[in-house]
Amino acid sequence: MAGAGELSAAFRGLAEDAAQAGENIGKSMSRFFEDTAERADASIDTTMAAEEANAQAARAIRPSDENLPSGGAGGAGDGAPSHGSDRIARMLRGEDPGDATRQMSAEEPKMGWKSYGPLSPKAKSLSRALDRGGVVDIKPGEVGTSHLAELTRGYEGEVGIVQGPDGDLKLIRGKERAVRIPDDLTARGYKFVVHTHPEDRVPGELTEIDKMRGVRNTMTYDLEQRASGAHTHIEAVVNRHGDVTHFDHTGILSTSSSSMPGGPVNERGFVVPVKGR
Repeated sequence: MAGAGELSAAFRGLAEDAAQAGENIGKSMSRFFEDTAERADASIDTTMAAEEANAQAARAIRPSDENLPSGGAGGAGDGAPSHGSDRIARMLRGEDPGDATRQMSAEEPKMGWKSYGPLSPKAKSLSRALDRGGVVDIKPGEVGTSHLAELTRGYEGEVGIVQGPDGDLKLIRGKERAVRIPDDLTARGYKFVVHTHPEDRVPGELTEIDKMRGVRNTMTYDLEQRASGAHTHIEAVVNRHGDVTHFDHTGILSTSSSSMPGGPVNERGFVVPVKGR
């Protein structure tokens, strides 16, 4: 049997070993937490960098709110995206279809996508109906400017809403730069009340810089046709983001909201019949 001195020495050895083991474990745990913290910091930095890159890309696609003027023609709320763009060229193609056609007198490169996936359920239903026949009967207040914007992005081109003499509405699918009322509807007295322009900025008057550079806005053709036509009702143009510009035979109508009395877009942003010829 070991003596008391030997037992005491053995216990002291075990105690020293345990203390050393605890110190080693503590150091290992400390290194583990430090490494984890460093990896977390690196992950956060990477995430923040990615978010900033996405934000910069979004700002490049659409002007930021800080660049919006306070009011003015086109009125989609208290401000509208600035009109700075020099990619404008008139597209009359030697044709003069009159009030039966609405088209952009200028445009930007093709953009958007053609897929049902990103569409809202309503826009998806409308798109499928348009794909079947090109013309869809709609009810007053059924289709909103947001749906028209979705369809414009989806088709990479224009869509329009026309109104018959009795006030009924039809949604029609156009092409990349124009939307035309079918001949049978033209013969029955249908007229445009809303159409879209597949552009990022609000259709309407240009900035002073654009005017000095001789840039023509995307509504030049529409305004010329209305000025020389017989119709006097208020019409609306919607861009691919849902911003609205109102106009009639006198020109662009200034408003501080997306709707105006007597116009085809109500205060909730949905298309309704207009009064007048």
